[in-house]
Amino acid sequence: MKILSEDLDQLTIFKVQGDVVADASDDLLAEVRERMNRQVRDFVFDLAETEFIDSRGLEALLEIQDNATEQLGQVRLAAVAEGVSEILRITRLASRIERHATVDEAIKSMRI
Repeated sequence: MKILSEDLDQLTIFKVQGDVVADASDDLLAEVRERMNRQVRDFVFDLAETEFIDSRGLEALLEIQDNATEQLGQVRLAAVAEGVSEILRITRLASRIERHATVDEAIKSMRI
């Protein structure tokens, strides 16, 4: 997995390339924690190039959302690939994290 990021004040956009599994989840959490230490509180995850998320990846996303919420921040998923969308549906997590068709729509949905 490769993570590209773009910082916009208190918002970071993460473009995730590849599957979010085990160790990769730890890398993603580390990136988010580093941003939170710099007072970033809103996050958009562009998942257009992610086909699979395992249980550890799902746990990481939920942990990120919980931590962001504690800091009055928000988390959005954008361009979610069909495979990941199905995983979110099956695990009943689709209603926990807001999803949008594009990164721009995800950003506009935030109250920033």
